[in-house]
Amino acid sequence: MTTTFLCGDRLRYAGFEPGASGCLVRHPAFPERLLMLTAGHVVLPSWAQQDDAILDAATGQLLGRLWSWTTFDGTPTADVALIWVDPGLVSPDFRGSLSAPTEVNHLPQKGEPLFIVPQPGQDLPRQALVREVGQDVQVRVSGPGWDVSPSIRYRGQIVADRMFSEGGDSGAIVLDAHGRAVGMIVAGSSQIGSVITPMGAILGNPAWEGPQLQLVGAPLPDATLLKGPPPPTFTPPAPPTPGDALDLSWLTASQALVARQVALQLAAGGLARMHQAAALANAYRESSLDPRARNSTSKEDSIGLFQLNRLNGEGKGRSVAELEQVDVQCRIVLDRVTRIDSFMLAATVDDAVDAFVRKFERPADPDKAVQDRIPFAKRFLGR
Repeated sequence: MTTTFLCGDRLRYAGFEPGASGCLVRHPAFPERLLMLTAGHVVLPSWAQQDDAILDAATGQLLGRLWSWTTFDGTPTADVALIWVDPGLVSPDFRGSLSAPTEVNHLPQKGEPLFIVPQPGQDLPRQALVREVGQDVQVRVSGPGWDVSPSIRYRGQIVADRMFSEGGDSGAIVLDAHGRAVGMIVAGSSQIGSVITPMGAILGNPAWEGPQLQLVGAPLPDATLLKGPPPPTFTPPAPPTPGDALDLSWLTASQALVARQVALQLAAGGLARMHQAAALANAYRESSLDPRARNSTSKEDSIGLFQLNRLNGEGKGRSVAELEQVDVQCRIVLDRVTRIDSFMLAATVDDAVDAFVRKFERPADPDKAVQDRIPFAKRFLGR
């Protein structure tokens, strides 16, 4: 049975921490398609592409697919992503007593009440007051697979008089006392208060290349909404690259696809960019990034990306079919290497490769293997 996803519920890019959904909108060029707003930094890893899956964080079900997003370059006015969603899976309603907004408050005043969805398990919305409008605010923001939390200066923001949002609330729509949409939670701290991007900067953002987005209120006119994603008529800006993405440009298309999957899963498991590069260098040299690579002799039966040995190594007790799966190999690697202090605490990529080779891979000639893999790890780092 499919559970209806409400505005304010949590969504996520597969494998990463969730954030809040915003509200439902339409793009004037595609009025028959339904789009969900959220904060861009909630769902945009550095390798994000149009049509990437976005999941319901509570159930793991496919909720929709990335369609477009605003730029992170310079000092942005908005940090927003648009997700195409199936109208059969979502509702414009909010949890608690808040109603779906159909109007926008473009000129919130100092001292005006603000509301966001209640905390899980509660009915009453969380409340604060407008302290400032039109403020430039410098805050640290983190996102899926980002190695660092960069300091971003958002222009023309609304600032609440206190931190009434919490971790995971980025993307939540803020309403006024009349149920009008004021903006979207994008950041905050106990020192600054919650930071809110004005709704006008979201709906009318130049990234949408046309007239401003339109709010969709309840009930949904299901008969006019299509389930297929809208065609990508324009190209979104480059996704954020805080800490820089791994360089996969030198790989073949099939190798890059596998490497991106591995990097995503290793990042979700807590490995920073340098550690991802060290692991990928080993996978590249062991299997050429072929998940079905196999070396079977009287002494070993090694399978997959990391050539896990089924006879007396990390693949023992696993079937060939299991070990050919990228996610299985990554889980095995993560379970082991995250308990290797010399790997997790490595200060340089050379040290990370050395620890991975000696403590996890354990080849017959570790010195030779370390020297062989270091150049490839650095290549993944773009050096």
